[in-house]
Amino acid sequence: GKSLRASKKKVDRFLGPRSNCGRTTSGSDTYCHHMLQEIEEDLLGESFLLNDVLVTDKEIFVPDDPRITESKTPDSLEIDLNIVGITQVGEVPLPPAIAALDHYEIFAAENGLPSLDNAQMHQAQPLNLFLFEAQVLEARVVDSRSQDTVGKLALRERPVLDTSLLKVVEPEIAATVWEPYGLDIVGLKLGMSFEEADRIIRDHMKVGELLIADRAFQTTAATGQLMPFSSGRMYVSEDQSDTIILFDEPPSVTNVVMGAVRQLNLPKGQVPAAGLFAKLRGKYGKEKFSQKDLLAWGEGAGLGNDFRRCAPDLRRQGTLDIWRNEDGSPINWATRALNPSGLALPSMFPVTERDARLSDNCQYSLGAKFDTTGRDWDHLLLGIIDKPAYARELAQSKQLIERGHGEMPAETAEEVGGIDLKL
Repeated sequence: GKSLRASKKKVDRFLGPRSNCGRTTSGSDTYCHHMLQEIEEDLLGESFLLNDVLVTDKEIFVPDDPRITESKTPDSLEIDLNIVGITQVGEVPLPPAIAALDHYEIFAAENGLPSLDNAQMHQAQPLNLFLFEAQVLEARVVDSRSQDTVGKLALRERPVLDTSLLKVVEPEIAATVWEPYGLDIVGLKLGMSFEEADRIIRDHMKVGELLIADRAFQTTAATGQLMPFSSGRMYVSEDQSDTIILFDEPPSVTNVVMGAVRQLNLPKGQVPAAGLFAKLRGKYGKEKFSQKDLLAWGEGAGLGNDFRRCAPDLRRQGTLDIWRNEDGSPINWATRALNPSGLALPSMFPVTERDARLSDNCQYSLGAKFDTTGRDWDHLLLGIIDKPAYARELAQSKQLIERGHGEMPAETAEEVGGIDLKL
């Protein structure tokens, strides 16, 4: 609110709880009139500006009383107070919520935690203030015309923010129990165990090669900088026409399908796009999103009815150096990458931790892309992903590694990985 009216000769603005002196049901506001008189008579000094800040011991709120909530007459509020203390201070006290945010910003800076979005430390303005501490005795709503009491307002204890609770703790991270869900690619679903998925893939095609992506061999993973979709298994058919990749997200989720990509290498120019998309619609129904050579299905409203952010962003040029032979030995890609039979490494563009915020808009999704840009082959790519779920597990994996969980055990032997290292 505004304040007692200060001397107009010295101050061109009003601050404090009152803008003028009125009347109450018990008569004129004697305190207000006397203080105005003292200010106008310069009894309080040439530079004095009176600012009253009232701090009450109770919160006042409107009860479920139809006499108050359904009143049709102009009402005013009267509060009976007992002043128990007056203190002169140099700045306006912060509301508890803002004080808590400021306290967190200091705490975050001291403990290496992120600052809150758009958080700004409060900059107090130096002022001479009088802080009135008061007990609330009663609060009531009064009919402004008849001065009759309409009803009493309710009182409750003012909440106290316990800043001692603001401390760094190690949260308990419970492993999610996964079950297969969503749309499938040749029977493969999100949440399925690698063991079950392996049986489905081997029933689907004759596997000629199995490659692995193991973060134990990845430099970025060893430093805690996890690259999305960098752990899993790649199955390549004997004729190399069919490639399926399963992704998990260790150490948070191990040997569970958190994403899957399939690439079919098709004879160049011999498969019509219309017929291929018709076959896809026959299995999955009408797509939820389409753009150029991409179709997408799934659950969730998308963002502004746009399902594009929910769909997997498929690509044919996956990262080579994360893959190794089934026995863990390195691959000489110079002699085998993108061989004439059309083997490429299908993958998805990385999901970031920000995608966890899509949880209100996106659930699982399946995307299909028909890539005809290859020189010798056309390629059908299929991918399934639950972006919010994957993003949450990715963030949790990073937390676990930062806290020393899920790392490779330190080797005590003279040899590390079969190599004699002196450290």
